[in-house]
Amino acid sequence: HAVAPIEVGVRYSFVLFYDMDNPAIQSDFESYEEVKGGGGDDDDDDYVIPVTFYHEIENVEIDLAFLDKSAEDDDEWLLMIEEKMPPFVKVELDSYEGHIFHALISGTDEIVSTYVVRDDQQLYTIELKDDVINNDEF
Repeated sequence: HAVAPIEVGVRYSFVLFYDMDNPAIQSDFESYEEVKGGGGDDDDDDYVIPVTFYHEIENVEIDLAFLDKSAEDDDEWLLMIEEKMPPFVKVELDSYEGHIFHALISGTDEIVSTYVVRDDQQLYTIELKDDVINNDEF
């Protein structure tokens, strides 16, 4: 703990130091896996889940969008997460269980696939579905 003037015209400045190994605050720094596996609160949807989307379709750029259903008027909005994602690229982000993402053909409204985030899955592969795209077009 320290009190010292660090700027001209300031009588005192307060600096607080704390010990990260203090058991009283250690739970503030637990990871998602530690909290989920450690019992306690069963409300797991409040925890951030690190997810990765891997684009595996050759010759096609993908737009990755989040489906926002939180609007007050029950409308759904697509929020663009990544535009013109080239093939064989990963996009890493933090999400929550139940979040919905769409992979779209870049620049169109054509959905290649839809993903619902689950707490037991962190990798989502964007793959070609035969009924969505004809490979001869590209």
